[in-house]
Amino acid sequence: LIGLMVKTVKDSISGEFTSPTNPCGLLLLDLVGRGHCIIAFLTELSTQIPPIFLFDTEEIQLKYNQVIINFDYFKNESHYDDLITNNQELSNIAEDLQKSYSSMLVRFYHTLESILRLILAFKEFFKNIYDGVYSPINFNSLICNKEGKQLISEALFLCGFLLIYIDMKFTGNVRERLLVAYHRFCFSQQSSELTSELVFKFFRSTGAIFDTNYYIIQRPDNYPEKYFSRTEFPQNPIDSIIDILRIDDLYSQVSSRKYIIGFNLSLL
Repeated sequence: LIGLMVKTVKDSISGEFTSPTNPCGLLLLDLVGRGHCIIAFLTELSTQIPPIFLFDTEEIQLKYNQVIINFDYFKNESHYDDLITNNQELSNIAEDLQKSYSSMLVRFYHTLESILRLILAFKEFFKNIYDGVYSPINFNSLICNKEGKQLISEALFLCGFLLIYIDMKFTGNVRERLLVAYHRFCFSQQSSELTSELVFKFFRSTGAIFDTNYYIIQRPDNYPEKYFSRTEFPQNPIDSIIDILRIDDLYSQVSSRKYIIGFNLSLL
């Protein structure tokens, strides 16, 4: 699916910059394709959140609050583990959760892991382009190239969008409960060089809360800037890309808008 998405993006942006002989262009193309693919996965997963992880009724909270736990679990793992092990009713609930939701929890974790991989790959791209890995292409020549500035702007946009999107679709406490459940029930299935600790730390709750229409109703200080800073992207190229988005006509739409406005005026 990711390969198909990359091909689709490449078909829409085809030129010398994305030719098979340009690793810089191909990497950016891959990042953009992966980003769009992850959005599709997240959208599907967001419709499959088990209601018991939402804690949206008092009945659910009373039944599961000692078994479905947010990141408070990591402050005293032995306490929670002993509490469940020494209580047959809680043990049965935990066993049922493992049987019912392991598959979903694994897919959720792997999707978050994919987002972090994308961000780390983009971060490495910045390092490589400043280190001359893609010579003769450097950052300045990249953003002067039409396809180059399109792709790098889209890649940055997708990284930011994915972070906001997951905060909207899987709010902080829900995300933490799902991750703790993955840690307790599915950790043996992990087969990645990325440690779960790194994934958990990156996707810990931001404290932001959205309503059912995805309007933010609780905004932490410096949100989302502080949240975005978890990426540790270098500031100078980010500022340059933001300037491009502010003032540049990336997709040659200005002339189209002028034509549409002129056409509408001619009808008056």
